[in-house]
Amino acid sequence: LFGVCGQGHRHTFYHTPAFCSSDISERIATMTQYLSRAMFGCLALVGCMLSVFPHPTTAWSAAQPSCFVPAMHPGNGQRVCVSATTSSQTLERQVRSFIDTKPAHALKQRNFISAGASYILNRFRTKKSSGRRTREQHGVAGTKAMFTGIVEEMGKVEELQMDLMTPGVTLTVSGDVVLQGAYEGCSIAVNGVCLTVTKFDKKQFTVGVAPETLRLTNLGDLEPGSPVNLERAAAIDGRNSGHMVQGHVDNVGTIVETWPDDESLFVKVAAPKELMRYIVPKGFIAIDGTSLTVCEVNSAESWFTFMLVAYTQQHIIIPKKAVGGKVNLEVDVMSKYVERSMDAVNERIDRLEAKLDAIASKLQ
Repeated sequence: LFGVCGQGHRHTFYHTPAFCSSDISERIATMTQYLSRAMFGCLALVGCMLSVFPHPTTAWSAAQPSCFVPAMHPGNGQRVCVSATTSSQTLERQVRSFIDTKPAHALKQRNFISAGASYILNRFRTKKSSGRRTREQHGVAGTKAMFTGIVEEMGKVEELQMDLMTPGVTLTVSGDVVLQGAYEGCSIAVNGVCLTVTKFDKKQFTVGVAPETLRLTNLGDLEPGSPVNLERAAAIDGRNSGHMVQGHVDNVGTIVETWPDDESLFVKVAAPKELMRYIVPKGFIAIDGTSLTVCEVNSAESWFTFMLVAYTQQHIIIPKKAVGGKVNLEVDVMSKYVERSMDAVNERIDRLEAKLDAIASKLQ
């Protein structure tokens, strides 16, 4: 009374309506009802057995769901599908929806079916979760984190530990806001540097700092007790009150002068020469992870200024730094894209100018 239809890796068990169109349809329908009871009874029994024994180490593929159609009514084609991403509530809802439309004899099996389905679904999984959410569970596997430059809180360095295997450093920072919704593998910007959380609890988190990061940022100057700017990666549907910050610091600058302007504070920073072409008046720049607006630029002397309002002064670490202090600099990445896009055009212009110069020299 049952046929098996292979569709790739999907196997569909269905009641074959051709049998019900024969002269003995009533007899077959009666037999089908008994078989249906037996099938769902087995489903509940297997589920209960699986709840006792350890779950298998193999997992269902999310891309290859397993579907079946209970043969409780001739010609019914409704399916109940299970995959690695199906929740027990979803499966139970599918089964209940199927049963609610069936004859009264099927309703007697409802509780057993729901329980059995839940047990089966929960047992045919990968290893049990440790309780901590991962990057994959948040749907951000392989993606790049982005920030806004709006510092969420000032944290404190609890520990810096040299990695014996590499020249890198393990950094432990205490915080509050940034730990809300944290998970292993999430990204947190520390002084504007995008770092991956490897361990955390309710009060602090740990990140690894690579040698390249130590060379290009001021993280190597930190010590226990040092304050740091902290920001979680921005939600894709959230507001951006700053600008698009990658957390990829370009280099460090040095504070050369500060002066008050009423309640505001002006800061003058000396920057590496190679970064000055990306810094323009009224343009974006991230300083220690803070999204700020450039005020004045002097490319010849390689410095620029920015201004902090009273509120910002109270919520970031820059005002705490003295003259000579180091700050992380990340220029607006859009300027780099524009420069790269113009490279091909500039190359053609250079060749045309060279030809024109050659023609002009011949005419002379």
